[in-house]
Amino acid sequence: MERLRETEIFNDPKLRRNIEVRSEVNLETRLYFHNKGYIETETPILTPDPEVAPVKPFVIENPECYLRITDTEFLKRLMYAGFGKIFQLAKDFREGDSNYKSNPEFTQLSIAARGIDYEQMVGVFKDYMSSVAKKVNDTPVISFFGSRINLETDWSEITVKDALAKFCDIDLDKNLENSDLEKTMERLKVPVPSEAKNYYGVIKYNIMMESILDKFIMPEYKGKILFLKEYPYGLNAPGKAVEDKPQYKQRGEVFVNGIEIINGSTIPTNPDFIKSWYDHALKAQLDSGLWPGKRLDEDYLRSTRLGIPHMSAMTLGYDRYIMMLTNSKNISEVITFPIILKSK
Repeated sequence: MERLRETEIFNDPKLRRNIEVRSEVNLETRLYFHNKGYIETETPILTPDPEVAPVKPFVIENPECYLRITDTEFLKRLMYAGFGKIFQLAKDFREGDSNYKSNPEFTQLSIAARGIDYEQMVGVFKDYMSSVAKKVNDTPVISFFGSRINLETDWSEITVKDALAKFCDIDLDKNLENSDLEKTMERLKVPVPSEAKNYYGVIKYNIMMESILDKFIMPEYKGKILFLKEYPYGLNAPGKAVEDKPQYKQRGEVFVNGIEIINGSTIPTNPDFIKSWYDHALKAQLDSGLWPGKRLDEDYLRSTRLGIPHMSAMTLGYDRYIMMLTNSKNISEVITFPIILKSK
């Protein structure tokens, strides 16, 4: 018979301490952003339409709606409404994510701010992560999957183009189309993920490029924090174009010991571009037959026509951050009641 979670907590001092640490981090997070002039906000958990992303939301019936998979589109709408700096510490939900670093119900720390780009926003997160670590643990040094990492100093940054050239002899300028990237994967003897064969366009490109990055780039930054930036057009969600490089965008991710913890971008200011990107991505999903009934969030798209300021939005995997602060090897160790969903 499975043990009750409360019995596990009662018998395991580390689990109890993790819950206490999480409480401390919640408080310090709110204090940090309050002192930096950010306003905390709340956005809907139930949404009529999920973001166009390659992750499955939970569907709620009568009337049909979805549990949110991320928070940034509502935060962007608040930016368009005139706010300057906002943050949200909130629950999100994704169907099928259940492993040592992912849980179907998880917490994200999301930030949006006017007047800064995505590189400056990464600087905000860097200061936040190290500052809270020092408050909670009296040191910016954390232990994460066998590596001791200093949240203040052990940072590296590199563009996707430079990383691929350096570590696997790929000229990204010649691999911006799916057909070219497939040939390169064949040359490198890297199998195209089976999931990619269901798609075309940016969805397929994203799956293939993530496979290459996982195989060749992440191992090179073991024991470090990597800010991987200037994503090509087809990798990840939309971002403002890099100046004089229209096929690249101001979007990137931060990885700690090879595990993604932060994702974000400088927001494009052209609403027609945003709509065309989402139209293309949604069509690729619908044509696969794996996303029946999925549709665009028309309210969000209408809001982009109110005028998009120079701004960035970024999200941190909060449970993974707590794992870092508590030297935990499984996300279930830092979630008070991790829910394991049973198949019907």
